Amino acid sequence: MIIMNEKIKAKEVELTGFDGEELGIVTRDEALALAKSSKADLVCTSLFSSPPPCKLVRRGMAKQEAAQEKKGQKPTAGPVKVKEFRLSVHIEEHDYDTKFSQMQKLLSAGKAVQPVIRIQARKGKLPGSCWIA
Repeated sequence: MIIMNEKIKAKEVELTGFDGEELGIVTRDEALALAKSSKADLVCTSLFSSPPPCKLVRRGMAKQEAAQEKKGQKPTAGPVKVKEFRLSVHIEEHDYDTKFSQMQKLLSAGKAVQPVIRIQARKGKLPGSCWIA
């Protein structure tokens, strides 16, 4: 959100000119008068300091810059989707190569991949099976 011109409530502001030159600390009314006389906007750049730093910007440019900045931001995506690849200990070489190439394609595209190796017990050796992620 841009705070500009009459919306600035501070009594004094630290004013910066068009080309970045420091104009010092002036009252808000003086800064607004200077902005009107030069056909510019007075834009507050930060509210976290006292007096707040403000700058003179060509009329209408502050809103255009804010719109471009907002447009340039990427929308926040939802949770990252992870593609799971299940492999067993006794996988054939061709199947392994196929899954490996699929994982490489996804990783090069910036996607998340989770290989899972299944270790299955032989009959009579260990009870059940387990998954390792």
